[in-house]
Amino acid sequence: MSNKFKQMGRIALRHEGTMWNAYWALPGTMEGALPLGSIVMAAVVNNPERKCIFQQMMTDIVADFMEERFAVRPTMEVYQVPEHEKGGHS
Repeated sequence: MSNKFKQMGRIALRHEGTMWNAYWALPGTMEGALPLGSIVMAAVVNNPERKCIFQQMMTDIVADFMEERFAVRPTMEVYQVPEHEKGGHS
């Protein structure tokens, strides 16, 4: 990542209850996270293609917004979050 750009946020995917929820969150926190979309967990748990489509759709939504707002399409990196940040099955 160049010095010109920095991480403005992240897409957080959490398994909560029977749903897989996507949020836009600031780096390092879920406080104030904005919901982006949800899908029933049963629809993606044994369907890697559908899981990938959902992830790509959430990524595209954020990238489209950022590109419209800042005239730059962001790059996205996938990484594992620390265990303490993972959503439970609440």
